[in-house]
Amino acid sequence: MIPLNSLLFAIAVVMVQLANSNLAVADLNLRSLHGGGEKLKFWCKWNPSWCIQCPKVTPIDDFDLDKYIEKSWYVQKQQVNPYQAENELYCVTATYSRQNDSDLIVVNNYANDGAVNGPTIGTGTQSIFSNLCAKQKEVGTGNLAVAPCFFDKLRLFDLVAGPYWVVSIDEKNYSWAIVSGGQPKVVKQEDPTLCTTKEGNSFLDTNGSGLWLFTREPQADPETISMMENKLTELGFYTGDLKNVSQAGCTYNGANLKA
Repeated sequence: MIPLNSLLFAIAVVMVQLANSNLAVADLNLRSLHGGGEKLKFWCKWNPSWCIQCPKVTPIDDFDLDKYIEKSWYVQKQQVNPYQAENELYCVTATYSRQNDSDLIVVNNYANDGAVNGPTIGTGTQSIFSNLCAKQKEVGTGNLAVAPCFFDKLRLFDLVAGPYWVVSIDEKNYSWAIVSGGQPKVVKQEDPTLCTTKEGNSFLDTNGSGLWLFTREPQADPETISMMENKLTELGFYTGDLKNVSQAGCTYNGANLKA
């Protein structure tokens, strides 16, 4: 039996997803209705995203999911998002494991609040990070989606899950990876056009937000991080909002890391 509070939460998330779909339709309608002249200039000034096409980004092909999840990842840089504030960017890790023989991947995110080795957020706590699962939407690609695991039991996973795209990776050794919360749609720079994912801090902004630089080592060399940032720029991402994640001195107590 699904607890009542979980059911109410599920209904709320579905309503948010429907609202986001309606906003997307409204966005397209505005572009059509305000097709030129001074009206178009007004709408473009108010929201450049309606008038400037962000570079199209796609998940990578030839992606080995089992190789990707065989070891833990350490976050070197990331954008702040609705479920992780800047004061929680300490000792951030991501560990993935298959749930028995199903197509679900259990997501264990870990971080410290306020300082290195500060209060734990994530694995083993009742936080927003707990009980998340991922599914590969297209076999052989870096196109995944993430949602609370119980949505799979409600058969609502595909409806509410947010995009998790591996957009670049060390193809040989899987020693680093770049993950985006979907197609970047927020215009941050023109000529050349560079965009990023959602930047809001409300519940409505959860899906479609997030940008992460992953490495297998807790402390990556500066050259690797610079290379990943250059990769992002080549793909059309704006990197100016990436925040450093502190990994030096982390003990990762309770993180359940996979070496």
